[in-house]
Amino acid sequence: MRIERETTDAIKQYESKRSEKRDVHVSAINQAVRAEEKARYITQEENLALLKLQEHRNAIDEEINELKIKHKQTQNAFDDILTKRQSYELHRLGLGKKLDSCETQIEDVRNLLSPNKNSLRAYLADNIPDWRKTFGKLLSAEALNNSKLNPVVVDTDATRTVFGITLEIENLDLPEYAQPNELLDQRLMLLLRDKDVLLEEIKSCESEISLATSQSHKFKSELGTCESRQDALWEMSRQLKLERDKLESEFKTEQENRLDAASKALKEAERALSAFDSETASTASDMRLMGNEQRLQYSSREAITSAEFEVTIQHLLTQIDENKRQESQQD
Repeated sequence: MRIERETTDAIKQYESKRSEKRDVHVSAINQAVRAEEKARYITQEENLALLKLQEHRNAIDEEINELKIKHKQTQNAFDDILTKRQSYELHRLGLGKKLDSCETQIEDVRNLLSPNKNSLRAYLADNIPDWRKTFGKLLSAEALNNSKLNPVVVDTDATRTVFGITLEIENLDLPEYAQPNELLDQRLMLLLRDKDVLLEEIKSCESEISLATSQSHKFKSELGTCESRQDALWEMSRQLKLERDKLESEFKTEQENRLDAASKALKEAERALSAFDSETASTASDMRLMGNEQRLQYSSREAITSAEFEVTIQHLLTQIDENKRQESQQD
């Protein structure tokens, strides 16, 4: 009975150690499973690196969108100021034409007030009283201003006749160019006043044109700055996308390598457990079988020392190892 008990205790001790070693293999498998599951995804550090690049690119894209809005607003303002300047330029052109006409009329009136001393007008003014009521109604402006007619008075009583023909001059209106100097002076004053008004309008218009031109240059400069910044940001965004895509590809490759290594480690751990189970299970079975044989050998004896039992167990293990070695060689 003592031999059977001690043999059973030895087998239990072996099973206990076998269980401890098996737990190590199972723990290795569990670790490999966790490692494989973890390896299916990129790491937190890799995620943070990609997220940082994406956030940077998002910030750039947001600035690009803001610049687009600003560019549109500036472009609208630029177009408006160009339209405004064109309107002022057209108005200035019209005012210039009016000024030219006014100055021409002023010059004409001044010529009427101060005619060439050799002209027919000057001669009539000096020699024929009230000439405007007679010659003034009949002669053209060109004739009155002509300095090559050499007028001479031959009959001062014939002021109502033309080449021997008597005319009712009262029925003819006095033309504008033959008006009295008093009326010409009034007209000259009105024309000079109109000229001053036109000059003020032209000055104001040119001031508006200058302001609009300055503003258009400012808006054009802002548009150029905006477009340059947009181009730079678009290039930065493009480079960041390339960098992120490259980094993501590298992380994917590393993740696949980690997953492959983890899968191999899991398979190796499972293979080691299977081999351990196969080997240790047959060893325990052999121990039980040989333990029974030893019990039969010692059943006729009344007693067995502990030293003898230890030798017996050691012999059992040695014989099992030898049997396995021979089986291995045969295979």
